[in-house]
Amino acid sequence: MVMPSSSIYASQLIHYIKRQFGDEANIQINDADIIGWLNMGAIEICAKNSVIQAEATISGSVGQLSYDLDFIPDVIRIEDVYYGDQKLDPVDKSTFRETIQTSVGESGTPIYWYAWANSIKLWPVPNKAAILTVDFIKKPREVSNGGDKLPLPDLYYEQLCLFVMSKAFELDEDVEKSTAQRSLFENKLMEKNDLEKTMSGAFPVVQADAGSAYSAWAGWF
Repeated sequence: MVMPSSSIYASQLIHYIKRQFGDEANIQINDADIIGWLNMGAIEICAKNSVIQAEATISGSVGQLSYDLDFIPDVIRIEDVYYGDQKLDPVDKSTFRETIQTSVGESGTPIYWYAWANSIKLWPVPNKAAILTVDFIKKPREVSNGGDKLPLPDLYYEQLCLFVMSKAFELDEDVEKSTAQRSLFENKLMEKNDLEKTMSGAFPVVQADAGSAYSAWAGWF
């Protein structure tokens, strides 16, 4: 199931954080602080839980080793690479240059890939044209003001709030409370990740091509 984007506005999260922190007068934290932390938290959640999954393709050419990564927008992490129907094995740059490049023929059906200097490199060099497909984890949309909806599914609202609260207490130099909120954030994120694996992808995963957080999701269960 492809889950929808958030139904919750950034202004709702901002209001909640200020009330929880006890600073509705904007003396210690303001909207800009909270939005900045919100965006930081969204990226970290996506990186750790692979929330926004995407795919990009480009035409592979005979004799072309390197492909510019500009065809992959807002990438956090590359997951899988295919050349035609062939899934390629990832290798690091050192292994590629010291071992593979000297032991595998210079041209043929690509078997390996690695990323370096904003490009993805294939080996052997393709001897036939095919579609190069990259599955990747995408950065979330950036929130710029309270009128924007949150960039993650509603089931991550609690995690976003915990992350932002940890940053608010960090700014307040309250190490104990900041650490406690950060610990809760990490634990809840791990729980969500475990549940997603159990549900085999039927949980809150957004495919890029395609109030209360809990009440907003009540109709899905």
